[in-house]
Amino acid sequence: MTGPQKIGFWSNLKAVNIGKQRQFLKEGSKYRVIKNFTDYDGTTHNIGEIWTFLAYSFNCYDNGVQWFITFDDTQEWSIPLWLDDNQQKEVDCYPETYIELYD
Repeated sequence: MTGPQKIGFWSNLKAVNIGKQRQFLKEGSKYRVIKNFTDYDGTTHNIGEIWTFLAYSFNCYDNGVQWFITFDDTQEWSIPLWLDDNQQKEVDCYPETYIELYD
């Protein structure tokens, strides 16, 4: 996980490879981790971790995706997932296995 940066540092970038919704992840919705997973940077996201999804970025050259999230609505973080790694690909393709909508 990379960060923190000021809110909007990544999530407000305008490019064709950036979006505000990916699978069931939607901008402004809060999520809770329900199954541990480790991102590309080696950060383990443990059951119970709660954050708000802001946006995502896809990089076809590295076959990776980054989820941009916030814990506190003032700073944002990047969760990098390398899609050549089986678990990280599964996290991105089937996020509902690893996270749930949190009210």
